Amino acid sequence: MKSKIHSGEPIWGIDFGKKFSGNTIICEKNKDQLEFIRAGKNQDADKFILQTIEDRNPNLIFIDAPLSLPGVYHDNNIYDDYFYRLCDRQLGAMSPMFLGGLSARAIRLKHNIELKGIEVKETYPKTLAKQFKLKEYGYRLHKRNIEQCSEILDQTSLIEIDKKQIITWHHFDSLLALLSAVRYNLGLHFTHGDKEEGLIYT
Repeated sequence: MKSKIHSGEPIWGIDFGKKFSGNTIICEKNKDQLEFIRAGKNQDADKFILQTIEDRNPNLIFIDAPLSLPGVYHDNNIYDDYFYRLCDRQLGAMSPMFLGGLSARAIRLKHNIELKGIEVKETYPKTLAKQFKLKEYGYRLHKRNIEQCSEILDQTSLIEIDKKQIITWHHFDSLLALLSAVRYNLGLHFTHGDKEEGLIYT
């Protein structure tokens, strides 16, 4: 599917975690360089992202979190599902309603980022993990499997990876989110769901 091509970088993939958990990680691609930037334990992850945007001025952000609610909440004449969006059902993703506060934070964050003129898209790393058959290599089962999954990704993806930087599954998922952003940049991505309700890009 064709998309707007972003000539500028950096571009980001974000694994979005609980607010003060220290598990929110930005994977930034700037030309040929990859860098992981992690929120500190007990640091407000939302403020961390906004401040890092001010410091680094990304052009495109893909985030692993719901960025909309089921369509029934804005038009119950067309939609009737109070728990899932079409994209959630297509990909087997969790309901934005089950995720509760995390969804609300992500939707607010998207609004604040777009006010800065930066494009923000929702992604779902597990979809790419499935495409690359990473479950066969222990995706998200044990920390010791990170290295092998990173090796598979390095061999098959569109970006060069420094595997030593990928020390947690949160790092790995932020990298998958970034890879979806790269695919979007190249017009190689897929979209899932209903445009009026909210799309997931992979």
